[in-house]
Amino acid sequence: MATTDDEVFFLDQHVVHERVLFERLESELASGGAPSQALLFPEPIDLPPAARALLERWRAPLERLGFAFDSGAAGGVVVTAVPTLLKGDEPRRLLEAAVDELGGANAAAPAVDRALAFVACRAAVKADTPLAREEMERLVADLAQTRTPYFCPHGRPIVSRVSMHDIRRELKRTW
Repeated sequence: MATTDDEVFFLDQHVVHERVLFERLESELASGGAPSQALLFPEPIDLPPAARALLERWRAPLERLGFAFDSGAAGGVVVTAVPTLLKGDEPRRLLEAAVDELGGANAAAPAVDRALAFVACRAAVKADTPLAREEMERLVADLAQTRTPYFCPHGRPIVSRVSMHDIRRELKRTW
């Protein structure tokens, strides 16, 4: 939250961080690819045939973002690396969530943008995570450097503002 004499601004920290990460990933892809973290223990995942087909369809953009996976026994999939931003997440859940997200209602959207948005969303700080003042200030400073500081990659607004005039009117105050 921030204020001026005339307005109060509310920023969604998850959406702010998502925008910052999305544009950072775009830059990394433009300069060769996002960093990847190899898994010490590759993780086998059993997926139904439709999900495996979808994963193959999205293989190129997912690999550009740092995922690596191979075909496993009996048609399964073995995850061997994940994007560095997501190294703390469970690989099985990541790949299952990627299949759900990429096969969802916006399946026709550009592949790389959808995959970037997925990784940025999963890596972004969560809405209910307490942040120190310095972390908040860093997020806002990073947001100021983005090309699209008003919406997350999924189209959600980053900031909501309320005029002091509206607040005074609501509270029936004249100060």
